[in-house]
Amino acid sequence: MLHILYLINLAFTSKCDLPDGNVLSLYIPSDCQNCSDVQNSIEKIGRILHQNEFELETRIFQCDECDCTKIDIQKDPVVILSNNQEEKKRLNENISYDDIVNLIVEYFGYEKSIFDEKMQNDGEVISLYTRDFNKGLKGAWIILFYDEENENMYAYLKWLADHYKGRLNVARAHENEITWLKNRFHLYSFPVLFGFNNEVSQRFNEEYTVENLQHFCDILLSPDLPDIDYPTYIELAKTSKIPIFLAFHNNLPLVDSYFNKLARDYKFTARLFKSNDSQLIKLANVSFSTTIKKSVNPDDIVVLAIKKKNVFHKLKITSYNYEKIKEWMWHSHYPHLTKINGHNLQTVIKGIKPVVLLLTTGELYDNQLEKISENMHKGAVFAKYVFATMDTDQFTGFVEYLLPNLRIPAVVIVDPIRKIYYTKIYKWDENNFESNVYEMIDLYENDKLLPYPFKQKNNLRWLLYGGCWMHYSWFGHKICMLLQKPLIRS
Repeated sequence: MLHILYLINLAFTSKCDLPDGNVLSLYIPSDCQNCSDVQNSIEKIGRILHQNEFELETRIFQCDECDCTKIDIQKDPVVILSNNQEEKKRLNENISYDDIVNLIVEYFGYEKSIFDEKMQNDGEVISLYTRDFNKGLKGAWIILFYDEENENMYAYLKWLADHYKGRLNVARAHENEITWLKNRFHLYSFPVLFGFNNEVSQRFNEEYTVENLQHFCDILLSPDLPDIDYPTYIELAKTSKIPIFLAFHNNLPLVDSYFNKLARDYKFTARLFKSNDSQLIKLANVSFSTTIKKSVNPDDIVVLAIKKKNVFHKLKITSYNYEKIKEWMWHSHYPHLTKINGHNLQTVIKGIKPVVLLLTTGELYDNQLEKISENMHKGAVFAKYVFATMDTDQFTGFVEYLLPNLRIPAVVIVDPIRKIYYTKIYKWDENNFESNVYEMIDLYENDKLLPYPFKQKNNLRWLLYGGCWMHYSWFGHKICMLLQKPLIRS
């Protein structure tokens, strides 16, 4: 299977004692200045161990919250391999990714190649087949799914393979090799280009140009949750076309554990950074003190912030709740849209206003629908429509039973009073999305938008007319004679 989505068998804990079972532990001392690389290595190894279902856990311990001196840890990061609370091996100086891999291979006898995520090409475009997807693809990939040869597209792939030589696998796969993937990624027309990297899978939706492709690949390869300081933020805020979220912290493992997955989920729709830069904290007027729970340590607080119209909007997080944080980020990003979930589905679909509903995967075209909703609500005393978006991967039965065979992405207008879904079939892309939606709304308001499922044209009447004509006409009789099947017998 294609290894795109998986969970990381990684835990952050405050107990410094060696844990039960087979565990690879990273101990991070207080104020560690050189721990990010080794932490990234542990996280990467944790993903590989989970993918291969090895019975070895990875854990990260924060020495700020317990006494690491009991196990002889001072000021440098230490990696310990233990079995049932008994230390087996230890690394404590200039720890590299290869050092950790060698430690595991030496003790458990695993194949070293399992941990090797080097590029499978050296500046060349790879052809992928069904067997390659069945084995699984490791590392970062750009894959073009195609149905026929296209010299221009192949030239783009060649350029990417050469430009990202040694950093990015560039490949193509014919549609006959990916039959089982078509529904998974909603591949209805070709060519289609996707980027994959660890848990990220993203469709390329812009015009095919070298600049756009390079920008796409740079984002794909960028760190999930990079650090940012005051000068960098000021410059980025001037040019960024997508929202910038800042996770302020004074506890590195904590902020990483909270936001690494969210950063991957939003990698192509927003920018999420972590920061403990004093100037930036002052700019956002962030305080780590709390009155929510007097027992909460200020070091256990992360403040998520986004700047909109020169004002920082903040969410103070004292306990981890992935869905709550994601919902806050989504509504900060799309204030004029309703995100369909299990709680509001019936309320929205069975309300009193027509619903312009985007059926999509992830957040594809959410940004464009947000712009339309904002424009139509601007200065309006009364909102005529509810603008909503639904991730069909979360509601597979909705399309299957109510809108059978409708290709995703799609936009439907829901009439909640008559309980009818209206739509028009388009080939959606970034350039025509807004004009298509406005056209659909105009057709709906003029009673020209068709309900879905579309009614089949009834040709029975014309078949009867044709049959009568053939039977009674001289010309029809002659045709029947030629066929040696006369309709009129003498």
